[in-house]
Amino acid sequence: MTPIILYALAIAITLFIVGVGIGWILTQDSQQTTKEKLKTGIAIAVTIVWMFVVVADVLVTGYTLSPLVHAIMGAVVGYFFTEDGLSINVGGD
Repeated sequence: MTPIILYALAIAITLFIVGVGIGWILTQDSQQTTKEKLKTGIAIAVTIVWMFVVVADVLVTGYTLSPLVHAIMGAVVGYFFTEDGLSINVGGD
């Protein structure tokens, strides 16, 4: 394998382990962590990651992502920010 693939693989595995660790830490304190807080955190994380992928897709000429992945991510993010999925109230009642 080429070194760049090994670096990408190492970064992906490291980020996966970090994400699992953060998720485990967040779910240990059941007094402060509710289902709604976790749902909000996941929605924001998925949205931010998808935004980075879209920016990388535009800026890096050699990087392409399947339109099917964009469609799936759009559906997931779209669901999170509907009335049935998630509503974020910033600074109001």
